[in-house]
Amino acid sequence: MFPASGRCSVVFRHNPEAVKLVINWKDRGQRELTNLFAAVVADSLKSEDLSNFVLAPIPERSASFKKRGWRPVAQLAERLGAITHLPVDEHAFRFKVQPSEQRGLSTNLRYDNLAEVFQYESEAPKLLIIDDVFTTGATLLSALRAASESKKIQTNDVKVLALVASRKDYERRIGSFFEIET
Repeated sequence: MFPASGRCSVVFRHNPEAVKLVINWKDRGQRELTNLFAAVVADSLKSEDLSNFVLAPIPERSASFKKRGWRPVAQLAERLGAITHLPVDEHAFRFKVQPSEQRGLSTNLRYDNLAEVFQYESEAPKLLIIDDVFTTGATLLSALRAASESKKIQTNDVKVLALVASRKDYERRIGSFFEIET
């Protein structure tokens, strides 16, 4: 169903304070947290060899952008790129179809909702996919699948990163796809 697994770096394990920070950042417009998150992510990546990698943020759903008025993950990628000197390709992924809101969906419905939604558009030789929350892994797996199916990039040249890993009970399911590091 999905391509070979990869490594998923998670900056914050699920805890109420980390989740609250991400909610304040995304949904309550506390954009100043972008700098904090970018600095923490950059620090977590400092031992990685990211030569030839391009930062690729997961795109924002149109409805989310209309509601928030900004794209938190894209801005995180821009700030992270400025710190790490890695290029950012905000258009590496686009939606072929707009998915529904993920919040409130069961694990299986999340996977169904995101099946085949991404189109990979980049020519980057290596990719670091960035998202805000890793709940079930559906978003990141769908993006990884789109990149590998494009034949433009090898799965082993893709890394994924999420700010917060949500609920530990999902690790059993996603552990077969990703080696999760914190």
